[in-house]
Amino acid sequence: MPAAYETKEVDYGSFTQLSVTIPWGDVATAYYSTGISNIKVFMAASDQIVKQMKWSNRLRWLLKMPAVKRFLQKRIDRKVWGPTEEQRQKGKSYIWGQVAGEEGRVEEARMATPDGYTLTARSSVAIMQNIVQKNYVVGFQTPSLAYGPDFVLQIDGCERY
Repeated sequence: MPAAYETKEVDYGSFTQLSVTIPWGDVATAYYSTGISNIKVFMAASDQIVKQMKWSNRLRWLLKMPAVKRFLQKRIDRKVWGPTEEQRQKGKSYIWGQVAGEEGRVEEARMATPDGYTLTARSSVAIMQNIVQKNYVVGFQTPSLAYGPDFVLQIDGCERY
């Protein structure tokens, strides 16, 4: 699906925010973890970001051209930087999930985690600690398949509510 094909106001618990569909790899990994085939991933976004995402869909043909890709990559390399250490320490990510059964029952859950960079680093270390302790199964698995659906809650700064 293209980016921003759907928008909605999402209640993240302590705030509500306009959110937009994004074509992230989580769609695939969530399928492997849950068996649910019709998954959508949303990201909080401003009206301006949503408009830019929709325009990028219209220009997809242009953005695929090698010369345009090289130009944009050079611009990104020169002008786009990740967050500072201080921003990462203060940052948080908020996650909302909803599942609806065929019979109409709907369940929701919310999480707060450290910012994405910190969460990735901490979860990678936690996975490696399991591997070093010989707690692993060879082959492809998502973290939740390898270490259970509550694995993320073992990581400092993660809470589900």
